[in-house]
Amino acid sequence: MQVRKASKADWQLIQKICRETWSATYKDIYSSSYIERVFDIFYSQERLLKDLTELSPEWNGYWLAERNGQVLGCIGGGMSEDGRANVYVLYVLPQAQRLGIGHALLETLTSYQKSQYQAREQAVTVTEGNAIGLPFYEKEGFVFESAAVNWIDSSQPRDLHYIRNI
Repeated sequence: MQVRKASKADWQLIQKICRETWSATYKDIYSSSYIERVFDIFYSQERLLKDLTELSPEWNGYWLAERNGQVLGCIGGGMSEDGRANVYVLYVLPQAQRLGIGHALLETLTSYQKSQYQAREQAVTVTEGNAIGLPFYEKEGFVFESAAVNWIDSSQPRDLHYIRNI
């Protein structure tokens, strides 16, 4: 398996991974209208093309995990003003989960954030009830920090904030 930086040409691959994974992970957690709303905000062609070309400390871009020429997962993150590294996006296709792909993606982003920005702490927000994401992040050393109302729609499950030293 290899992890590589995504390019503008990869926007449809990222969209496919995010749509498939979101649908499988959140179908019993979020309403279908909420899932579509989030998708429209973060994973539209326009947004993905912007996210693949306008990189900054706040948004480091996307990386893709490939095996045998097939893209199986993606990750993206950025830095907060307080110097904390963040994982904003980490999705692995359902059929490719539990094969070390998420770990490899997280390791790649973490190494980048440490080398480019001297990050010492990393945070992630996970949806309450996410039976796939929560155990993964805990296994990777993240610990619960706080819970907050969902910032997009307060009627949806809470956002759980996790943190780890890196």
